[in-house]
Amino acid sequence: MGYENYIVRCAGCGERPEQIPEYRDRAREEPESFNSAQEVVLLDEGTFDPNTRLFLCTDCYIKAGMPLNSDLRGRYELVRNMMGDWANPIKGGDK
Repeated sequence: MGYENYIVRCAGCGERPEQIPEYRDRAREEPESFNSAQEVVLLDEGTFDPNTRLFLCTDCYIKAGMPLNSDLRGRYELVRNMMGDWANPIKGGDK
């Protein structure tokens, strides 16, 4: 199943990048590099998986035991499947 139409979210807390201060702040502090909090995640978040459009914010990454990226893909697939309707596909340009 493709998740390309799903909203980018933290797989731990479920928040979108613009809801997480570390990404909002970085986008504001580095406007020459990033246009938005989501762009920080898409371009520079090491835990971001473009296939599932999920990542782990720093707090959730630590709570998860700082897993290797190779371990995250399978977990992200499970999380995305469990989210169901809660992780609504993008509608009307909400990315």
